[in-house]
Amino acid sequence: MLKSKIVGMLKKGQLFLWGLLLSMPMMALAEDPGTGTPSTDNGLGLKLPTNLPDIASMLISLDKSFPALFTMTGGLAYLFGLGLMLKGLWGFRKYGEGISMVSQRNLQEPIMQMAIGAMLVFVPSTIKGLLTTVFGADSLLPYAPSLPNSSWDLALKTIIVFVQFVGFVAIVRGLLHLHKSSSGQAQQNTFAKGIVHLVGGVLSLNIVATKNILYSTLGLTS
Repeated sequence: MLKSKIVGMLKKGQLFLWGLLLSMPMMALAEDPGTGTPSTDNGLGLKLPTNLPDIASMLISLDKSFPALFTMTGGLAYLFGLGLMLKGLWGFRKYGEGISMVSQRNLQEPIMQMAIGAMLVFVPSTIKGLLTTVFGADSLLPYAPSLPNSSWDLALKTIIVFVQFVGFVAIVRGLLHLHKSSSGQAQQNTFAKGIVHLVGGVLSLNIVATKNILYSTLGLTS
């Protein structure tokens, strides 16, 4: 119940989070006093910058926010995993004391809680295992820009990091769906949804290698 309430709060705050995330580069570029950005009065007493940043500049500034987002998501995964492991230990205690009815489901649920909880607590090791299973290596293929130091190549690097962040979140959600599938309240397609999240998350996390595989399969040139 507590986990579902936390997930609901996170879903409701997604719009605000993405709006704040997208507005930070604009604020950083428009309000930095060290850049000497000129401003004009719009007639309402508000000072507006005259040299607004382009999309490439905004994406480059956005790149600075991703390390904190990865750390925050990893911290949430750790908390979810720790909660599931504690819940699983409590389930084993109830099973051992005979408080609940002895059945396969009563034992299956705490086992899944312990397993998924451990994967979330050690989510970096979990991701390395998934990468090794899919790509044969536990490292991400780096992006090699065609024109180093150009603004659009730096912006493309930011887009790749964004896709990797989406993949990281998808892996965490996939593990939570797998945990939910072991409970009696899960929908029929919850397990399949978890697998899809895991596969799509791994492919997005190593998006450069995924692109190379697709290009090689289709006979295209990058």
